[in-house]
Amino acid sequence: MFKGLTVSNIPVGCYGNDFQINAFDSTTSTALALFNTSSANVTILNNFGNFSAGSGLSGITVTKNSGTSFTVSFDTPVAMTSSVAKITIQSAIHTYAIGEIGPGGGMVFYYSAAGFDEIGTSCSPNCHYLEVAPFNWSGIGNHLVLPWAVSAYRTTSVPTFNGYNATGTAIGRGYTNTLAIVNQNGVYNASTNPYAAGAVRAYAGGGKNDWFLASKDELTAMNAERGRLISGNYVTGDYYYASTEIDASNSMLTTMAGASSGNGSFTKAGGGTSYSVPIRAF
Repeated sequence: MFKGLTVSNIPVGCYGNDFQINAFDSTTSTALALFNTSSANVTILNNFGNFSAGSGLSGITVTKNSGTSFTVSFDTPVAMTSSVAKITIQSAIHTYAIGEIGPGGGMVFYYSAAGFDEIGTSCSPNCHYLEVAPFNWSGIGNHLVLPWAVSAYRTTSVPTFNGYNATGTAIGRGYTNTLAIVNQNGVYNASTNPYAAGAVRAYAGGGKNDWFLASKDELTAMNAERGRLISGNYVTGDYYYASTEIDASNSMLTTMAGASSGNGSFTKAGGGTSYSVPIRAF
């Protein structure tokens, strides 16, 4: 019986693409049934080198051998090995589900089929997803409680940087807000120059360097998935800073306990449970 197969030497350029595997005999163009009596399509999700069976697909076991190799085993094989003359592999761009782990190692909390422009990022102008960093992104087992701005700029509006200030509210403006804040407040240092936007920009989870502090509407989108994010230990029911500036002394803040994002302002000096968490677009 044809019990499975191994795919090796998968190029890094294929990361983020899913695979459909089929087998054929030597005489017809109809794919052979391989498992579950009549199932012919073997769908493998390739989430940046982490391989798994396609959503809802049962009857196969996928073993990751390395970041460039995996083995598929059929729980109940159907085809005879002698019948298999050709194997094909087709690839397609991976579609992430809300709650799935994204390429940066965080949880996907927002999807737009039409796409959005997270200005300045590598996916601009056609981004589709937002993911939030794991709860332990800071390395201390908790989200950081940091001021929104350093002491020298807590009563000063953020100046324009690369054509944008920090007043953007829309999905797609978190990155430009964050860059403008960092430009004003300087290089982040946990001891000598700590502040929220600087901390999230310094984060490099998943080997990515494009993390930022969410805009007001991006935080609204995160809040819409707060149940999933809380249960997955990505956020708590506390307050989180947005990168959106209200005025010279205040910025947007939301609670993940249930209130809508942008429901209030908070001093740039921080304090209490004004948490900061990185997100990224892709």
